[in-house]
Amino acid sequence: IDLQAAITDQFLVGLSYSYLDYDFSNVDFPDGTDHTDTTELVWAPENAYAITADYDLPISVGQVRFHLDYSWQDDQYALANTEFGKVEVSSYGLLNGRIALADVKILGGTWQIAAWGKNLTDEEYDQERFFSDFIGMVSAGQGTPRQYGMTFNYNL
Repeated sequence: IDLQAAITDQFLVGLSYSYLDYDFSNVDFPDGTDHTDTTELVWAPENAYAITADYDLPISVGQVRFHLDYSWQDDQYALANTEFGKVEVSSYGLLNGRIALADVKILGGTWQIAAWGKNLTDEEYDQERFFSDFIGMVSAGQGTPRQYGMTFNYNL
């Protein structure tokens, strides 16, 4: 489901939601064994959603633009074969934001300067997990920590 609503001419909100329900049948390995009961769909959270909000504030020199978004996803399997245990990535949510001074006309062009932040709550999360038969353990790739930055754009 994807919804977007213009609350006013300057205020836009959005919502998206996904739900996944699946079932496997006849999962046969090359050796002929049936693994239907121990096979899961990988990198596919059962529930996921995102919420966005954008507000444009007209000012004398251009616009101040505000943006916030939050996305969340459920636990998900990182390994399809669960016969010897489940390898999962836990659920997590990320909050991002951006403030920009935009549409400023100077020297025959339009410029914009913005400050932004990603993972504003500094959520610690695993972005990936994998199992190594060779070393017999699960390893994880950490998600990106809180980041801040600025961008400058100039268009002729």
